[in-house]
Amino acid sequence: ETPNRGIQIGVQSAATHPSRVGMSSLAHSNKDRISALWYWETDDGLWEPFDDNTNTKLERAHAAHETDAVFSIRSADYYVDFKTYKQKNVTTGAFRRVHR
Repeated sequence: ETPNRGIQIGVQSAATHPSRVGMSSLAHSNKDRISALWYWETDDGLWEPFDDNTNTKLERAHAAHETDAVFSIRSADYYVDFKTYKQKNVTTGAFRRVHR
């Protein structure tokens, strides 16, 4: 399944694009490079990308073969199950699909 918005899947960190950041970022290694973007499905069925920090947490957990990941956005806690690719709002119990 492909995201509806046509957003590019491959990304590179500032470490691989030094022109985008100050010299202090040059110390980062390629291990900081994130190779995929994660999206969540809106109520309208569109795919929105997660913010950079959440994307990094999800991708690192997925790459480490974790079965799930937990994160917070705007004071709300979420759980993502990598087997079902579902995100659960821990407080409300509402589910959304996620996509990598």
